[in-house]
Amino acid sequence: MLSRRQFISRSGIWALAPIPFSEALIAQVKVLSAHHAGESTLALAENETFWEKIQKAFYQSPDFINLENGYYSPMPQSTLQGLDENWKYLNSRPSFYMRRELEEDRTKQKEQLAALAGCRTEELVITRNTTESLDTVILGLKMEAGEEAIFCDQDYLSMQEAFRQKARREGIVCKTIALPLHPDSDAQIVDIYRQAITAKTKVLLVTHLINISGQILPVRKICQMAHQRGVEVIVDGAHSFAHLDFKIPDLECDYYGASLHKWLCTPLGLGLLYINKSKIERVWPLFGDDTYADDDIRKFEHIGTQPVPI
Repeated sequence: MLSRRQFISRSGIWALAPIPFSEALIAQVKVLSAHHAGESTLALAENETFWEKIQKAFYQSPDFINLENGYYSPMPQSTLQGLDENWKYLNSRPSFYMRRELEEDRTKQKEQLAALAGCRTEELVITRNTTESLDTVILGLKMEAGEEAIFCDQDYLSMQEAFRQKARREGIVCKTIALPLHPDSDAQIVDIYRQAITAKTKVLLVTHLINISGQILPVRKICQMAHQRGVEVIVDGAHSFAHLDFKIPDLECDYYGASLHKWLCTPLGLGLLYINKSKIERVWPLFGDDTYADDDIRKFEHIGTQPVPI
C-alpha cells in the first residue's frame, strides 16, 4: 500500500506526458519529515521555519489569505506545472490520445489510487467529486417503495436532497436523525443510529468527518452494527480521505465517496467512488452503458467526454 507521501512522489505517471514532480521539492519534504519526526504536533504547528518551506511549494496570491481549504485545497506548484503540460500534450494529439492512450493512463491512475486507499482496483472508479460519487450510489441503489434510508441532520445537504428526490420518484422513506455536537461516547452515536433502524431500513448514510463541525464519527462501529441488522452503509468521506490516517476497507463500509481536490491537493474536479465488490451489481450507473457487466466497476466510468488532463 502507498502512503500519501509515496503517492505524491510517484505521481509522475499521472501525467499524459511524463512530467515528474520536482525532485528537489520531494527531497526537501523528506528531509523536513525526518528532522521533525519526534516533534510534538503542537510544537510543529508553531514552527514557522517548517511552514515557510511548505508554503514555498504553493503559489501564493498577495491579495488574500485562504482560510477555507475544505472547499478545495490549492495545488502545489509542481502539480500546476504538470497540469499545464498535460493540456499542451492533449491538445497536440486530441482524438489519438483519447482513443489510444487514455485507457492505459486511467488504469495506472486507478492502481495508484487504489494502493493509497487500500482497496482493490476493481472496487474503485475515479469521479469528478464526492457529490457525483455518492449520488451515483444513492440514486442508483435498487430500493423498493416503503424501504427506509436513514441520515442525520448534519449530513451534507446535497446527499440529503438526493435521498429526498429518490423518495419522490420511487416512494422510499427518508428518516432524519439528530446527532449531538458533544456526544458522551462512540456508543452513544452508534445507539442513535441503532434505534432508528427498523425492519424496513435498507441503507444508512454516514459522514466520516462532518464538514460543519469537524466531528469524526465512529464509522466502523456504525457499519458493524448496521451489518448485523442487514443494513448497508454509504460513507461520505469528502473531508476524511487524505486527511485522516486510515484505509477504506478499515471502515467496513459498503460504499464510500470522496473528493481528491480537497485534502489530497489534486487539480479541481477529481473524486473517487469505492464500492465493495459484492455490491457493485446492486447499483445502476447514472449514464447508460452496456460495455461492461453489471458487476464491473468500470460501468460507472462512462460519463461522456471529460477533461482528462486533470
